[in-house]
Formats: sequence, C-alpha cells, structure tokens
Amino acid sequence: MKKIAFILITAMGMLSAYAQKPTWTTNIWEGTQPPTSNEITEPEFSDADHANKVTVPTLTVYVPQKPCGLAILACPGGGYYDVWFRPEGHSMAQWYLNQGITYAVLKYRLPNTHYQVPLEDVHQAMHLMRQHAQEWGFTKLGIQGCSAGGHLASTAATHFTNEENRPDFQILFYPVITMDASFTHQGSRDNLLGKNPSQQLVDLYSNEKQVTEQTPPAFIMHSSNDNIVPLRNSLEYCQALNDKGVSAVMHIYPDGGHGWSYQEWFVWKSLWKAELEEWLRRLPYSSPPKKQIEMKQHLALLFMALLFLASPTMQARRLKLMTYNIHHAEGMDKRYDPLRIAQLIADEAPDVVALQEVDSATQRVGGHYVAADIAQPLGMQDVYGAAIPFQGGKYGVALLSKKSPKEVKHIPLPGREEKRTLLIADYGEYVVCCTHLSLTAEDRIQSIPLIRKALRKYRRKPIFIMGDFNAEPNSEFMQQMSKHFQVLSSTVTPTFPYNKPREVIDYVITRQGTGQPCATHAHIIVGNPSSDHCPLAVEVEY
Repeated sequence: MKKIAFILITAMGMLSAYAQKPTWTTNIWEGTQPPTSNEITEPEFSDADHANKVTVPTLTVYVPQKPCGLAILACPGGGYYDVWFRPEGHSMAQWYLNQGITYAVLKYRLPNTHYQVPLEDVHQAMHLMRQHAQEWGFTKLGIQGCSAGGHLASTAATHFTNEENRPDFQILFYPVITMDASFTHQGSRDNLLGKNPSQQLVDLYSNEKQVTEQTPPAFIMHSSNDNIVPLRNSLEYCQALNDKGVSAVMHIYPDGGHGWSYQEWFVWKSLWKAELEEWLRRLPYSSPPKKQIEMKQHLALLFMALLFLASPTMQARRLKLMTYNIHHAEGMDKRYDPLRIAQLIADEAPDVVALQEVDSATQRVGGHYVAADIAQPLGMQDVYGAAIPFQGGKYGVALLSKKSPKEVKHIPLPGREEKRTLLIADYGEYVVCCTHLSLTAEDRIQSIPLIRKALRKYRRKPIFIMGDFNAEPNSEFMQQMSKHFQVLSSTVTPTFPYNKPREVIDYVITRQGTGQPCATHAHIIVGNPSSDHCPLAVEVEY
C-alpha cells in the first residue's frame, strides 16, 4: 500500500510540474534578421527533451497569477551542441511560478563556432521581455544557465552593452565559465570558438576575466565531484566577483556530478531549492554588503574543493567511441576485406570500437576470425560475443579496444529471426557494451529489462552501449529506452544505407544518472563501401 501511495504521489508531482501552460511563445527574430548567422543549413532536430542544429530561436514565457516583481530568463545547457530545454528549462517552470516569478526558457541558436550568435539571442530575448515587463508584472530580470548555458548566462552578465541587456542578477548551475584550456569544458569551447581560437578570443570569453563592479549579483551551485565541468570554473568566477565587490553566494555540494538541475535523483535538490528561494525572496528588497561572499559548505566542502583542484584524477576524462555494422567484412563490392575496415578505424583512432555482424570461422569468410583480422593490424585487443552458430562457425558481435578489459561476459537477448546477444566489457574506469538488436519490435522491447538487469552491478561506472538497434529514434523501443538511457550520438543524422543514408538505426547511448557522460562531438562516415552501414564515431567526456 505504501508503494502504491508513493507512486501516486510521484505521478501527481510530475503532472503538477507540467500542468502550467506557457503564456507566450515566439520566434525572437520574427519579422527581422539576427545580426549574425550560425551558417547551419541542416534541419533542426527537436524532441521532448532537447534540440540541436537550432537556427530559429524561440522564447517560451510562463507568467504567474500573482507576480512578485521578478523574472528569470533560463538558458539550458548542452555543450553549445544541444539545447536541453526540458530538464534544464521547462521542468523548473511550475516551481518558479509558485513563487510568483515570471519564468522564460530560451531555445537559443547554437553557435557552430560563430561565437556572437547565442549572446545575440539572449539580448533579443531580454529586449522582448522588458517590453512586456509591466504586462507580466516584473521590474527585475535575471539570467539563469546550466552547464554551457551557464557560460552563456555568465557571458550575458559580463558582456552587456546597456541597461536593457544587463541582467539584474544571475543564477548558475554547474556553469562553464572559462575558455582556458586547462580547466574549461573542451566541447563547449570547440563549439563556441572553434578548434584554434586566438588567445584574445579565449580571454574575452573566459568570464572570470570579464567581471567588473557592474556585474550583477550571483547565486552559484556546483558539485565537488563534477568531472565534466571542473569545480574550478565556479570557484574562480566567485572569487572574481568577490574581488570586484559583487555580491555572490556559492553552494558546493559533496556529490551529484554534472547535469542534475531539477532532477529528482539529486539528493541535494530540496536544499538548493530552499537556498535559492530564500536568496530570491531577499533580492528585490535588500542589497547585501559588497565585499561579502557567502560560502556554505556541506560536509567539509571547502576541503573537498581544494582536494578536487589538487587531484588530476578528478578531471574530466575523454573517450572516443565508434560503432560499425561491418556486414561480416564483405563490402558492397562483394569483396571480403577486413584490412580496409581496419584502415577506416585507424583513421578515426577510437579507444573502443563496437562491431556488429561479425563472423567467426564461418564458411563464407573462409574460416577467418574476422574480429582478430581487423584488430591485429591496429594493435587492439578483441573480444567476441557469439549470438548464433552459423555455417560451421559463429555469428555475433565484437569489441576492439586499446586496453584489455578486466571482465567480459555476454547475455542472450530475444530475436525471432535469429537470437541476439549483449556483449559487456568492463575496462575498469568504464563499461562498454555492444549489441545488434532484433528486427522485431516486440523482441527489442523485451530486451530492455534484460539489458538493465545485466548492467545493474556496474552502478558506479559510466556505461556505454553501442550498436545497430534496428530502431528509429521515434520508435516505441527508443522511447522506452530514453527513460533509462541517454543518446550520445545524433538522432537526426542517418546511418543506413552507406551511400545515401536515410535511417537512424546505429547508436551510442549511456545510462542516465549522476555523473552522466556527455558527447562533445559525433559524426558518421558516408560512402565507404566496406559495409552497408555508415560507421559512427562519438567523442565523450565522463
């Protein structure tokens, strides 16, 4: 009975979180042209959670019944590669409305290395909001940002050009602050400034160097074990604010990693909500003394922060992953040629490769062990997971890696046309899985609980699942998977067939939760006749 009650309460909470409908949604550049184009020509992708390749920025505004005089413009994160507008934007709307705060979410254009673009959108959104200030009942307009959105928010707070586009306050969740390569989030830097920016540009967008006495007061939150965006970003920004006499509050939580925003799994959620609510409540009516900075430390947090900065092991780790359905190494020219597949992999230089449709000692490949034929010239380790016996040998999936796994196992998965398998390799710091799922939708859905159960023992490690899922992003299977896993590869770039791809069926995904890895770059290789699929590569940080 208690369990049923808990489920009902949770469901009611979720309904209430999304019950409020927005008051106003608009294309912020309607009827005019933005000053700078991001030169993205591909169509925008958008699902219930996020968008990428954004070229038409939109502003969604929620107005409370009894306004308190405050408004907040939220900039969701996504490494300047995506805009995660639901988890780091709309999910907070009802909470702010309950406080009488007008709340807006900006789906901004992604820079595509045109660094002016996101800030232009922020300035335009602020202009539109101030035009409606009297109608919506606010006198102070603040800026909020999460992760790379925190960089955009802090840029707005340090690069304003007049009173209209100067935020009255700033709220930063685990923000990227700097573009200094020694402690930035590299993916955000590359997507904003390009691969080889000038030092002048790096300094200009390192916002800890742009603070002045006119920078608005700040409320900053970060976890000490965030290994995606180093804690040092928030520490140095907070110190810079203090040095200039700008009121700043910083809360460092002992765990949670990165990306927690309004997520229920973040154990300090109720604490940050209470602290932010109190800060906002006091904001319109009092000006805290300058030269004062409040550092609330939970469970010896100052010590943990210093330890974090001193320990290189806490810095974000990078990994390049690749998945490729190799069609048993027989190309579209009907030629068995594992060496050209090896050359293709060598050109990408991944850390781990997942291969599907891999033969072992079958007649059609002349008794060869295909995975070894590819791995040997690369100097990589190979492990194999057989799905079925076939032509005197076996047929299944394989993983190639630069280092040897500590543990390998594979579990059977359902398949009506042929049995399937999940190959799992534990590399110590992370776990990588390879699979080739059934052509039948029911089989794929039945595979989900089996996959989750098999991975339960690796709760404290980043997990990556790669392979040919035989399912499009809008399929029921992918919708079910999205409840537990996050897609790191593109959901809009087709991977099949190899020469004129039109279907997205190959993926790299990761388990959702604390310290969830993020993708900094993803691409496919089109037109290589080694297989009927396009190889897919993803660079991640964890």
